[in-house]
Amino acid sequence: MTLADKSDNIKIFKSEDAFIRYLERLSSSKGYVLVETSPLPKKRVNPDCSSLCLSDPSWRKV
Repeated sequence: MTLADKSDNIKIFKSEDAFIRYLERLSSSKGYVLVETSPLPKKRVNPDCSSLCLSDPSWRKV
């Protein structure tokens, strides 16, 4: 199946809260929710953080 075949099933949300509300409505009506995601881009480790942080342009190497 190609992306064009699945385009009717793709939903885009403007906020995380809108996404969560949609999932809650869907799960209450169907009893389950299947979410397909794509891999997130790799994050750089900020030396000031003990865990992974969002890449910050101020410390990105040029």
